[in-house]
Amino acid sequence: MYEVNEANKYLVPDTLIRFLAYAIDILVIWSIKHIAIIPVIHMLKLDSIRVIFDTFSIATMSSVVLYFVYFFFMTYLFSQTFGKTIFGLKVMSQNGNKLTIGQVFFREIIGRIISKQLFNLPYLMILFNEKRLGLHDYIGDTLVVNEKSYSYNEVNTGNYETHNHPEQMEVESNYGKHNF
Repeated sequence: MYEVNEANKYLVPDTLIRFLAYAIDILVIWSIKHIAIIPVIHMLKLDSIRVIFDTFSIATMSSVVLYFVYFFFMTYLFSQTFGKTIFGLKVMSQNGNKLTIGQVFFREIIGRIISKQLFNLPYLMILFNEKRLGLHDYIGDTLVVNEKSYSYNEVNTGNYETHNHPEQMEVESNYGKHNF
């Protein structure tokens, strides 16, 4: 279910777990859209209005905005979405520090836009590397880990301390630094 990443001391979730967490997040977004957004659009009689060169409806545009807002704010505020919470996953900076707003922006907005433009194929990168990093993780300099393999330092230094888990390894200080 979880694999130990040799390059660090955090447990890295299996690809299937990440996929299931994402599927739950899509279900949450779908539910919000159909319970809150679509009824309001119908009530205000905005369903026939088209935007951006008369191509997209207000419902479609609101769905896109909801998708990005959901992932951005949930990741920034809680380091996890509802799907990740259910499976005990968290997003963290690859250097072990607290996520910055820039990292979350690049991961959740830029990374997801690029992945969507490439028909979600960059998500398959998770299958082919030990750290289970997708393109959006590389872009945001982030890592998805098992929530129980670290805890936030009470001194509020921004560094993460790990529990004494026998399968955990040391984090390299330059882990996640890319030479482009």
